[in-house]
Amino acid sequence: MRFLRMVFLGAGNRKIPMSFPYCVDSPSVSDVQAIGTSIIANADVFSDEPLSLLSAEVVQTTKTTITLP
Repeated sequence: MRFLRMVFLGAGNRKIPMSFPYCVDSPSVSDVQAIGTSIIANADVFSDEPLSLLSAEVVQTTKTTITLP
């Protein structure tokens, strides 16, 4: 699974991580900034309001089944 992980700065310099599944392979910087801006503009829907975007990354995960005896 691939997801976009974004970290925002909240009140008191608290880091607020957010993850969005099913993102494209390589989102553009402008798309990520637009998402961040939209989240910040609607920050009042969160209990800890994001104030600024600190970082973003695409994370790819894999799954390995372990067969138990």
